[in-house]
Amino acid sequence: MVNAVNTIRKISEGAEADIYLTELFGIRCVIKYRRKKSYMPQKLDETLRLRRTRSEAKAMITARHAGIPVPSVLLVSRFSVFMEMIDGTMLYELDGKLPRSALKYSGKILAKLHNSDIAHGDFTKANLMMRKDGSLYVIDFGLAAQTNSIEEKALDLLLLERSLGEEFGTALKEYKRFAVSGSVVLSKLKEIETRGRYQERSLTTAKE
Repeated sequence: MVNAVNTIRKISEGAEADIYLTELFGIRCVIKYRRKKSYMPQKLDETLRLRRTRSEAKAMITARHAGIPVPSVLLVSRFSVFMEMIDGTMLYELDGKLPRSALKYSGKILAKLHNSDIAHGDFTKANLMMRKDGSLYVIDFGLAAQTNSIEEKALDLLLLERSLGEEFGTALKEYKRFAVSGSVVLSKLKEIETRGRYQERSLTTAKE
């Protein structure tokens, strides 16, 4: 394995994990490594890191097998996922309005994830990457869960809505077209939004 991996270069640092760029058997790849938390007991820390690493890899593999555009998982170690390097631009980096095709793809991809009982957990423009050919990939399954929970799926939609703003309608239309349980998820989304508005009003009233 030592000879299989070339020079490793850190390219970003998140709250829980560091991202590295390298080559594995001559293939450009990204390594997501979950760091040790010094404030947590070692055994608990290792258990959580191992569980989350395996969960992320499993969700990505399941999504890939379902035909959803995600990076291929090349290798999984205790606390790291080696995955295919995708060249592209994150949607949040694009200036002005997003291409209509990207909006449609985002809704379709989310529907296919939910049809496979995968809740992404952070389905926003920061985790959607557009390639030069216009295709869209979804990345970062660190918060993903394999679940049939309607609430978790509705929260994915809520995050996408907040991320896209007024452009959400195009994505939503495509989501409804492809999501098997779309109507149920949308009902739950409305319920969550109503709860949120009620809580905001309650907080405002309390302050007054």
